[in-house]
Amino acid sequence: MLDAKEGDIIYVESISRLARNVDDLRSLCAYFIDKGVTVNFLKEGISTNGDSYKFMLTILGAIAEIERERISELVRQGVERCKETGKTKTGKWFGGQYKKIEDLPKEFFKYYTKMKEGIITKVEMTKLLKISKPTLFRWIRLYESNMEG
Repeated sequence: MLDAKEGDIIYVESISRLARNVDDLRSLCAYFIDKGVTVNFLKEGISTNGDSYKFMLTILGAIAEIERERISELVRQGVERCKETGKTKTGKWFGGQYKKIEDLPKEFFKYYTKMKEGIITKVEMTKLLKISKPTLFRWIRLYESNMEG
């Protein structure tokens, strides 16, 4: 995007997608205008083609910055509340749940044996268990570490 040439037009979904704060937003727009590049903000319907955009860009950029800060603060408060109470709205802890070997589905053991015998591949195993590759690898590590110990 920074290598745009004179006459190019950059389309941005929203002001908040281009910059984190008003200062960055204004300096990026100035950079592009100096290069002869037009920036169009689709959600807000603003274009840097002309002079009337500056006021709206500053106001809407400030609103987006405040909104981002508010969301960030609410998320921080929610995480702190979860840490204090140990509970979330869904009842599940975020950031992944550590499984014990007893938590693995029964089918895993059957498919693991077939995979070790070369009957099925790991990719086929992920499809049969309807899980991602990283999940499969975690489950295999868990299972194999319990087999050793």
